[in-house]
Amino acid sequence: METLPNYRIAYVRQVGPYGPAESAILLGIPQDNPQTTPPEKCRYDACIVIAAWAEIFPTLHKMGFHIDNKPILEKYTGNMVNNDFCEICVPIKRL
Repeated sequence: METLPNYRIAYVRQVGPYGPAESAILLGIPQDNPQTTPPEKCRYDACIVIAAWAEIFPTLHKMGFHIDNKPILEKYTGNMVNNDFCEICVPIKRL
């Protein structure tokens, strides 16, 4: 288990079915040239096309947990992105 710090985030909502057709594609779009744009004016858009899910919910239930009423996060860090991995952060409570 891990407690995540507060983060400033941006997101885009997708409406439609979850499933195997989803793939994790991350995009980063730098909008400004840092050599000609002041740092406080530089813009960067971080994007995810759609993230993949595994059989996490039945596994958590078997382990004696249920999902807390908070958002689920997918966490992409360092080499995880290069290796097509992410952490699925699910808020849980003991049954």
